[in-house]
Amino acid sequence: MRVGGNRKAKDFFSSQDDWDDAAPIQRKYNSRAAALYKDKVRKILKEIHHVSPLILSQVLAMFSVQLH
Repeated sequence: MRVGGNRKAKDFFSSQDDWDDAAPIQRKYNSRAAALYKDKVRKILKEIHHVSPLILSQVLAMFSVQLH
């Protein structure tokens, strides 16, 4: 995967001070680390020019992120 993938996500999360791998999924999803990663993915996706707006919207929706 060009933008992310499990390995990149795990590496990012483990580098964050507030990340607790044993935390419940809801707490992980709402953590500061998750918000930072969503922002990082959004920025990368905005830089990929060949991605259609529909695909971009669908990917961002998976992360509950909206384009402004």
